[in-house]
Amino acid sequence: MGDASIGVGIAGNELLVGNIYGTGNLTKIGAGQLTMEQSASFDGRFRILEGKVRARSNNVRNDLEIAAGAEFAFNGNWAVNQGTANSTVLEGTLCLNDRGAADANAFSANIGSLSGSGAVTTTSTASTQTLTVNSSTEDSSFDGTIAGRIAVVKNGAGTTLFLNGVCNHSEDTVVNAGQLGGTGMLSGNVILQDGAGLTVDFNEPLRIGGTLTFAGDAFQIVLPADVAGINTGVSNVWKVVEAGSVSGFAAENFTIDASAFELDGGMFSISESAGDLYLEFAPAAYSALEQWRFDRFGTYSNTGDAADAADPDGDGFSNLIEYGAGLDPNGFNSNALPILGISGSRMTVTFDRIADPTLTYWVEATSSSLVSNDWNTIWLSTGTSNTTGAVTVEDTELISNHWKRFLRLKLSN
Repeated sequence: MGDASIGVGIAGNELLVGNIYGTGNLTKIGAGQLTMEQSASFDGRFRILEGKVRARSNNVRNDLEIAAGAEFAFNGNWAVNQGTANSTVLEGTLCLNDRGAADANAFSANIGSLSGSGAVTTTSTASTQTLTVNSSTEDSSFDGTIAGRIAVVKNGAGTTLFLNGVCNHSEDTVVNAGQLGGTGMLSGNVILQDGAGLTVDFNEPLRIGGTLTFAGDAFQIVLPADVAGINTGVSNVWKVVEAGSVSGFAAENFTIDASAFELDGGMFSISESAGDLYLEFAPAAYSALEQWRFDRFGTYSNTGDAADAADPDGDGFSNLIEYGAGLDPNGFNSNALPILGISGSRMTVTFDRIADPTLTYWVEATSSSLVSNDWNTIWLSTGTSNTTGAVTVEDTELISNHWKRFLRLKLSN
């Protein structure tokens, strides 16, 4: 079959007893009700634009679209039985059991991904209906409501079910794989099975009226990709879940996926207090030298142009010397340091020092040659001896005792 439409007029009730098969999309129009008594095997998208469709088992195997004001109602199990790659766009109503309050049948729906702002409901109060979201390739973001005696199951590793509306369903929400997220309100209990997790929002927590249970010992927290305005240079704490209570929480059981952030150090962690989960960030405790590198080269790492031994401005002084002397590593400093002089009968060398206790300054002397291995330390400064300002070091030997004499400054961290 090609694309087709079925129209049921106002106050009409059309009974379809045959099987619908072939290729193409099927569209339901008109304000009346279409009742489908047999399974369908057509390969296209089922669009319900108006009125109501009441269906038995396996009527929807591919994509489903329910427009605002329209309804798809279950009169049998697996009336929606999609593959994991299919989608349901719900702006109207998806009723998982349309047989009345006393009906004891427990129907299930398999959905690939779920989106829209419609409603998932049931008329039965005597049995639990189950909505299962299975996609492992597409996130689901549902802004609508889920109400009644309904259990929600999330399968599909690597994807998140975002529930952003008011979800007053009375039965558990169980995450077997992937993540649960959103900024909505879930009035019931939430159970995270081993290996599952949460995708959190920095601006608004997921609200759970019942108990959030961690039923395992390995869970994942996924941070959102939209991180505008988040400063990872300072300590931060965000409430990411508000729950009535929490069971089975242990911080050491969590891994945190912060791949959305370009972090150069620092650490995220998760904590729990009085039923609420908090995401915490502690920036790295950078040394003065690492901060100097970042301020001038945009990295804390001892690599590339920011490496201690590098000389990006080509003035003959390594970055470490420029740091220790308070110089600009990106500006030519050919006359900056050190300055050789004579004080009385001794040679001197003058240079600038900074107050970094992790540095060690040496002045060494030799009477051999600049390439000699015969250098002797005549002065050393480290720890609390390092104070900011100019330093003049005087040679320990008289000039008159040597026909040649060399002094040099060395620096290490």
